[in-house]
Amino acid sequence: MEKHRVILDTDIGDDVDDAYALALLLCSPEIELEAVTVNIGKVTAKASIARRMLDIAGMQRIPVYVGLAGADPYKQGNQAAWAQNYQSDAVIGDDGVGELVRRVTASPSEITLIAIGPLTNLGAALEEDPDFGRKLKELIIMGGSIVHGYEYGERSAEYNIAHDTPASKEVFACGANLTVAPLDATNRQQVTARRMAQLAAAHNPICDALIELSALYERDFPTLHDPRACTVLLHEELATGPDMRLEVSDEGFTDLVPGVPNCKVIVEPKIDLFFQLLWERYLSFSNNKPAASKP
Repeated sequence: MEKHRVILDTDIGDDVDDAYALALLLCSPEIELEAVTVNIGKVTAKASIARRMLDIAGMQRIPVYVGLAGADPYKQGNQAAWAQNYQSDAVIGDDGVGELVRRVTASPSEITLIAIGPLTNLGAALEEDPDFGRKLKELIIMGGSIVHGYEYGERSAEYNIAHDTPASKEVFACGANLTVAPLDATNRQQVTARRMAQLAAAHNPICDALIELSALYERDFPTLHDPRACTVLLHEELATGPDMRLEVSDEGFTDLVPGVPNCKVIVEPKIDLFFQLLWERYLSFSNNKPAASKP
């Protein structure tokens, strides 16, 4: 089995789909998760959420690093309470940006970076090392909007891209082997009541955490945008899409422009396959990772 060396960059604690994405990586034996970096808002609180999720999955060896707070350092999602008083002997380190650069530089063309939040940490990494993107094996981003936007309406200035447009512009122009999962592929991926009930009945640590975090999120049925980026590494049918040239506008739109393609874009939702894969992994979780299968 091919093992993918992965770093996850996330704004976990805001929308709950970040937690579902981290959980999917922890449930997948194809993934060798090497570190998690957090960004935007109260980053120490976000690091605690990631740290607790890793610990309950038996992954104390995986470090969490605090990244940049961005323009809104006081922003705190309603899931912060889940790890508010959590204490761990496992690593929560500082300088997430420096750690990204160090790890990628030490292993050129070996690490896949999955970015499921604003691209602030990545923009700073490129400022520190302009070759950072080209040193990655692959960069997978959940973000942008090509034809369809939120609620499957007109295309949108999607949050992860628009929150820090200077960083997003740098990332899309950095020369990385880039795959993008935009709203076109993600915004119909809403969890149903039946699927939430399946998580609640599973009584394993990952499913329990997802139920608890979803309750704090205060929306009955979350839409799982961010896990779509992770599925690119887990199933070949979820990794296909056309090559495009995308540029980020000042307003945070991902504009399709003429020229040499700079990314692969996952535009087809494939909702049934997506949920089949996720729920198989979540429901079969144990601290000894489940055997991988392709539904």
